[in-house]
Amino acid sequence: MTKKTDSSCIRVFVADDHAIIREGIAKIIHETPDLVLAGQADSGHTVMERVKNEEWDVLILDLSLPGGGEATLQKCKQHRPDMPVIIFSMHPEDQYAIQLLREGAAAYLTKGRPISEIVSAIREVSKGKKYITNELAMQLLEHKPTTQAHDVLTPREKQIFFLILDGKQPSEIVKDLHLSPSTVSTHIQHIKKKLNANSIVELVKYAYRSGLID
Repeated sequence: MTKKTDSSCIRVFVADDHAIIREGIAKIIHETPDLVLAGQADSGHTVMERVKNEEWDVLILDLSLPGGGEATLQKCKQHRPDMPVIIFSMHPEDQYAIQLLREGAAAYLTKGRPISEIVSAIREVSKGKKYITNELAMQLLEHKPTTQAHDVLTPREKQIFFLILDGKQPSEIVKDLHLSPSTVSTHIQHIKKKLNANSIVELVKYAYRSGLID
């Protein structure tokens, strides 16, 4: 069957720094008749360069993307406020989903979701709607307050914190976020202070205790 490429197809752009993830989503898109792959990127910088000159119906955005998934979301919404953005993340819904939906994301999916749900989310948000998973719906119904220490981190501190949890070294964070070494160092010191940690190892231990990683 020949893939449709006309205006009836939903144009999906995929941004993730892991090629295997991009290729997996691209395969899903190619195998779904009403979807078409509009392009791929491996950094927030590339996303912003492309979005200025291209038209997409849906952006799938990795939260841990170099350049910052959250920062890229905010920039995209400034440039293209009506474009739906699906946050694709390894972190569970109860950590960042509600916050990112409030910041303009149309959906928040963890990377373990079934293929069928990814397709459903793309179709739903392309209509201008939010896509809420069952887990997130339960969380919203419970109105469970967040009381964990990392909730007090600023958006930039959270971004750097999760890059650290992804195994990034400070020198890599400097390059990914286009910040000076002193700025990154200052943010890391603030993160340690707020999370009562004396080292990167203790930050990782905090993340395990808090269920941010397993």
